[in-house]
Amino acid sequence: MSSLDPTEPQNTSIDQETINAPFEGPEKLLEIWLQPPPVVPDTVERHGLRSVPREKWEEMLDIVRCKVLSVIQGNELDAYLLSESSLFIYSYKLILKTCGTTLNLLGLPRILEIAREECGLSTVTKCFYSRKSFMFPERQSGPHRDWKDEVGYLDKLFPGGAAYTVGKMNGDHWLLWLIDTTT
Repeated sequence: MSSLDPTEPQNTSIDQETINAPFEGPEKLLEIWLQPPPVVPDTVERHGLRSVPREKWEEMLDIVRCKVLSVIQGNELDAYLLSESSLFIYSYKLILKTCGTTLNLLGLPRILEIAREECGLSTVTKCFYSRKSFMFPERQSGPHRDWKDEVGYLDKLFPGGAAYTVGKMNGDHWLLWLIDTTT
């Protein structure tokens, strides 16, 4: 049993390592556009993804490894301030922007499942993922350790996507992956 008594020795090797670790600042940006239904009822104030209860999004964010700090609901979108950045939810578009060692891509299957089960939205029209080259890629988890793994993960979910690198391969560069089924 763990003790919170500061006079007792604590096993803090993991916590201390995390505290001393440099912060990975480049943000991971994931955007998903979904096909709206043919007819959107005028009588429903919050439709599409905005009708999903906060608890469902928090469940998905647990997979990503970040927490909701506050939410502002506007006329066009809901803005979530996260422990590791932001989540913006429109009726038919979601933007998840995080930094650190979050796992955006691992949250993607859950996002798609929520859209399908909660909103009846099953067609992704566009998906965009980007990030700057990491300073400490070895600190990342899952597919985020290597750009080729991230691309492979996205290609399995969305065959036909395209990956790009902008900038110097031997210096700072930006990595982009996208698919647009509307063209």
